[in-house]
Amino acid sequence: MRTAVGALPVFLVQRVSKLQEAALLSFSAGVMLAAAIFALLLPSLDAGQALFGGRIGAAALSGAGLALGMGLMLAVDRFTPHEHAVLPPAAPGHAASAHTPGAVQSAKLMVLAS
Repeated sequence: MRTAVGALPVFLVQRVSKLQEAALLSFSAGVMLAAAIFALLLPSLDAGQALFGGRIGAAALSGAGLALGMGLMLAVDRFTPHEHAVLPPAAPGHAASAHTPGAVQSAKLMVLAS
């Protein structure tokens, strides 16, 4: 419900300047960074301390989890087909190809996203 209420201003504004867009993206990046630290990293450190009984083990466990998550995201980015907004459809590396219809491509991406 809160997400829907937070999205309401999007429907009220027709155009956003580049400066406003940059400010809104910066604000949302800051909110996501704070959420990642306070809702994910700090509880991970607390759980690691409870498991290992020390700060070094907790930091190592959290660091290993962070590295594994980062590696997984890099692997998903590397090995799943996706499109870049700056590449034209005929450019090498573009996700759309002659042997993969668009509907199948979209279905694969939806399955991977969920």
